[in-house]
Amino acid sequence: LDLDNTGSGNVLIAETNALNIIKIDQDGTGTVNVTAGGTITVTGPVTATAGSVVLDANGVASSILVNNPVTTTGGSVSLLADHDVTFLAVGDVTSANGNVVVTADADGGAGADSGALTMADGTVINAFSGTITLSADENVTLGQLISTGSVVITSTAAGVVDGGDAGGTDIQAGAVTIDAVTGVGSGDAIDTTITSLDLDNTGSGNVLIAETNALNIIKI
Repeated sequence: LDLDNTGSGNVLIAETNALNIIKIDQDGTGTVNVTAGGTITVTGPVTATAGSVVLDANGVASSILVNNPVTTTGGSVSLLADHDVTFLAVGDVTSANGNVVVTADADGGAGADSGALTMADGTVINAFSGTITLSADENVTLGQLISTGSVVITSTAAGVVDGGDAGGTDIQAGAVTIDAVTGVGSGDAIDTTITSLDLDNTGSGNVLIAETNALNIIKI
């Protein structure tokens, strides 16, 4: 799919199978909403000027591969896959005026291998003042998260993992809430510049947090 909308109106695409997005350029005031019955691969930029962006991959083996930036200057970004969501280093997500939601295993499939959320070292999700919400059944592997608002990270059957140190601190935000099962930064500490931390790890694994400044611990 290579799509330009230079005026007003929404962009609504309902694909039966997998979809390779070459480009979506929404210059109008409408939203971008793409659903597919297979994997969505973002090989070119997805941009919305004044509306939200939703990419939704439906089906137990349907993933989202973000190989280029997804950007909106006037709304939220939601990336929802019933299997994995994977970002290359150049697959940044930016929302200048809204929340960012990334969900792997969006269909709630059972087991610890139903959906992983993996950010390559160097990937940046920037929500400006919005909330960043990441959730998966398997590991949530972090690149860099930036928001003056809050960050919520959930792994329902695995852990939260440091994906690398390119770009510096893993989480730059206000209040951070993390729920995991097999550790948080267990192999390599999650580097943070945040104001407060509320963390639950219900199973095995270490909890390693390296904070730059003062930290208000709500709960660990």
